[in-house]
Amino acid sequence: MHKWPQFEGGGDAFMSYLDKLGKDMAEFLPTGVRKLFIQVEFIVDKDGVPVNFKVLKGTQDEDLIDELITRMEKMPTWQPAILHDKPVPKKMIQTVTVSVD
Repeated sequence: MHKWPQFEGGGDAFMSYLDKLGKDMAEFLPTGVRKLFIQVEFIVDKDGVPVNFKVLKGTQDEDLIDELITRMEKMPTWQPAILHDKPVPKKMIQTVTVSVD
């Protein structure tokens, strides 16, 4: 049996988490920028801990990247991916929308 990692509370809870994160990060947007779509890669390890965060695209702003990763590292533990009835690490790619309301 194969199962993707599950965020605590499911997909809707993860979208709410990302939405709040994006709004909280708005103060770090570069001057004159109102919205960025930042693609982040991370691994949900076999214990369900999100690790190895990396920004793939969306911004080159080091301060914004550092702050986004710092905050994402505080993400709650997931239910890990399952492969052949064993927990396994799984790479995830997610877009975070950082915007000013």
